[in-house]
Amino acid sequence: MNYEAWIWTELLAFDNRQDDQGVAEYIRKTGFVPKGICLLVSAPDFVLLHNGMEKEVMLPPDVCSRDGHKGNEERLRQNWTSFQVKSLVDHLHRAGSEVYISMFTAYHRNKFHQEWISAHPEVLQVWDFQGAGLNINCLARLNDGTFFEDVFISKVIRTVLDYGFDGWHGPDGWGPLTTGSLAYTDCSDDMMAQFADHLCQDLPEVVVCKSNNQVSILEKRMDWIWQNRRREWLHFNIARMETFWRKMVKALHDNGKKAIINSAWTKACFEAIYRYGIDYRRIAATGVDYMVVETVAAGLTLIHGRRDQHYDFLAMLMEIKACVPGMKLLFLHGIKDAVENYDLLRHAPARLEKELYSLANVCYHDGENTHRAADGFLACLGDGISADEWRWLKTRWDKAFSAQPGYAGSVTAIWSERAFYSHFDDYLETGGWCSHRQTFFLMEHGVQIQSAARIENIGRLTGTLLVPYFHLLPEEELQSVLNYRGGAVILLGDLTRRKLPCADVAIDYGTISCVIINSGMAQMSMAIPAVEGKFTDEEIPLAFYDDIKYRDIPSVFWNKVADIINSIIVPGDRTHVLCRILDPNGETAVMSLEFASDALHIAVKNNSQIYAKPELELTKNIRSIKILSGFPLTECIPDKDRFKVVIPPQGIVVMEIKTE
Repeated sequence: MNYEAWIWTELLAFDNRQDDQGVAEYIRKTGFVPKGICLLVSAPDFVLLHNGMEKEVMLPPDVCSRDGHKGNEERLRQNWTSFQVKSLVDHLHRAGSEVYISMFTAYHRNKFHQEWISAHPEVLQVWDFQGAGLNINCLARLNDGTFFEDVFISKVIRTVLDYGFDGWHGPDGWGPLTTGSLAYTDCSDDMMAQFADHLCQDLPEVVVCKSNNQVSILEKRMDWIWQNRRREWLHFNIARMETFWRKMVKALHDNGKKAIINSAWTKACFEAIYRYGIDYRRIAATGVDYMVVETVAAGLTLIHGRRDQHYDFLAMLMEIKACVPGMKLLFLHGIKDAVENYDLLRHAPARLEKELYSLANVCYHDGENTHRAADGFLACLGDGISADEWRWLKTRWDKAFSAQPGYAGSVTAIWSERAFYSHFDDYLETGGWCSHRQTFFLMEHGVQIQSAARIENIGRLTGTLLVPYFHLLPEEELQSVLNYRGGAVILLGDLTRRKLPCADVAIDYGTISCVIINSGMAQMSMAIPAVEGKFTDEEIPLAFYDDIKYRDIPSVFWNKVADIINSIIVPGDRTHVLCRILDPNGETAVMSLEFASDALHIAVKNNSQIYAKPELELTKNIRSIKILSGFPLTECIPDKDRFKVVIPPQGIVVMEIKTE
């Protein structure tokens, strides 16, 4: 396979009644050998209570299934022993898979067994609105002053070595904290003492006093910090998370093992810092081997009923790759989860297929070549799936990753690290949009942004570029943008703070403008009347799937900008074979992946609940069209450079097109 297929699964995927713990049966069912298995033992006590392999130990129910739930489509929860789990790891190794231990931070109040944390409640995560919760804060200290991380990491190493795991996977709760918006948590007395030590300065009594977790004190404490020491609080949490992971990675690597981290609660680079204290660049610098990027938009939309985050997560995956180009990324491939109560495989297969293909075909250009942003995926979760269903999935994986990228989409988004770090103050002062938000809003309005690149590689790129918040670029970076001659450049930013020397097109809305240069268009300018007041940030939502507030920018601005961008791309760019939808209605979108001078994959997506039949146009006449997806079954016949195709509701059609 030309991609890494990983599976995240509970012990329920296997059968300890069989001599090999059901490994051979599982591999026969999947039809392939996974690159890696992240074994979700769920409970941190699998590590914290581990005491060697001298004798066989019966494992508690919350290890044998997540939160001790009863079972899946194939079997009821089985009672596993420590020796059986070691045998499982050994047999998965013999089959050819790496195996990683994976767990959350949950505390079940001794529901299934006497938990380690019941003797150490001081490390429970504390929120200002409720006091101590039911999750471990991995940054806390024990009463004797020992950092929990030092105890935990030593236990992880012993567990990994004793069982033979290849490494440790730290998902939600281990970086960042569990549902841990930093406006609310962790506000324990211990974390306040750590914060004071970090600042090396006196803090008000409400911050450093003994609170006994009284909500009235905790709320005042966090209100003061958020209003008066917000930057310092975020930097402290960033530094602590970096320290935790640096210690963990070093201990694992010193023992020949690897580390995997999840991204921060589905957030791209700015909100990962602002809401959760995770700086991806600093995490990557610890040497973490893989990051699992949380890209489960389809599942979240159906579970929570919020806005569809499809383009949000595509833009996030591209941006994270541009931010940490040396780190291996796996996108989280949401399939089904009994505990989280969703099943895209059976309830929304069209959405699942659309999400899979889209995530597999957003890219990163390193200045020499175009690569997929993700090296593969982590299938979530991999139990209770039949052989026919695995075959259905595998067929779609193979098609999604089949073409070697040459040029992706119509527009490449540019990442500037220096502008990114300047944006933090810009947001606090003006509510300015982060680069990721600017990018995915244009994608939602029909602009085919499918690749990202770092600004230092701009001289080696071709095609149309998108440059967010140009007013924050250092002068030398802005000059490199203005000197670009490989295609049109779309600049978004504040013309009241940074003037640009020339423009083909300028669209103004108060403190945000879109300026287009090198497009070949006749000069035009437009001002959309702005209604803007002083930005005031509102209370940060606790739930990760709710949005923080940015400065209001109306849809009319994004619609106009998208219309003009799309009007210049296909007629104006002859460097690559490009594609666009004619007469777009907002319900269909296109992705393209050029893999030869006369061949490309075109994927057309439908966001509506009815069949769509868009007409598409290419920059070259079409020689042939081959349907790669299972639908439609009828032949798709081109008319010179145009064709029509039927797209299933909420689904996708993928084609291989040869041009003249």
